[in-house]
Amino acid sequence: MANLVKHLEIQEKLYQEIIGMVEGDVVEDEDMQKLSYLKAVVLEALRQHTPTHFVLAHRLKEEVDLDGYRIPKDAYVNFMVADMNWDPEVWEEPMEFRPETFVEACTKVDLSDADDLYVIC
Repeated sequence: MANLVKHLEIQEKLYQEIIGMVEGDVVEDEDMQKLSYLKAVVLEALRQHTPTHFVLAHRLKEEVDLDGYRIPKDAYVNFMVADMNWDPEVWEEPMEFRPETFVEACTKVDLSDADDLYVIC
């Protein structure tokens, strides 16, 4: 919410999307699927202000080579989610609040340890 207060142009764009897509005074569940900019704002907020800085450790099922480092089978690996979300090699201006990042291109996000790939557009 603080980012919407600091960035009135984003707040206005979000407001215009909501009043343009929602009929009446109440936002219904079925309206939520139509609000793509709202999704982008939420995703950007979660990227920039990660609720947890690391996820539970994962145990490797097989030995892997990662950037020249050998990681043995059964080793536990922690993922520093917040650091990944703020990495300037991955994100353009990572400390800037930019929901358009998730609007400008379809972003593929792997949300499970299975081979399922979810596309957020």
